[in-house]
Amino acid sequence: MSAFERQLAEVHISPGPELFDVRRALWRAPSSNPPTPTQPNASRIRLENLLALPDALESEETWGAGLDRVWHGLIGGARLKHRLPLPLVIKILLAGWIHEGTWPKGAVAPESDDELDKAAVAPPEQAFLLSTTTPENAPSVTTPGSV
Repeated sequence: MSAFERQLAEVHISPGPELFDVRRALWRAPSSNPPTPTQPNASRIRLENLLALPDALESEETWGAGLDRVWHGLIGGARLKHRLPLPLVIKILLAGWIHEGTWPKGAVAPESDDELDKAAVAPPEQAFLLSTTTPENAPSVTTPGSV
């Protein structure tokens, strides 16, 4: 069990927004025993150079040059022989998602999730409201047994 899992096991909160906030705070807290950075080895340098090419994340050449094997290892739960920096792992995962169609080509993720935090506390006049009423002419769905 990881240190994160041990800390989370000590929290007794029902699933929901409060548990999400606790998990996020634990995840973002600095570790008391951070891993020591490793020097780049030949494989890591090759990956970094491969992913530094223009349009590398969407390129079939990059994918076939070995990125596919690294991605399949990551998503399959294989243990890395050498540590990789998180930004490099994110690029590898993103390339795989693009390749399999999970992530649309050309889509851009926000740099930070801070925008989500700001949206959560937006004033009511800027918030989106859901209507619980249905206009008379709106299409409806009926299922067998429903009236």
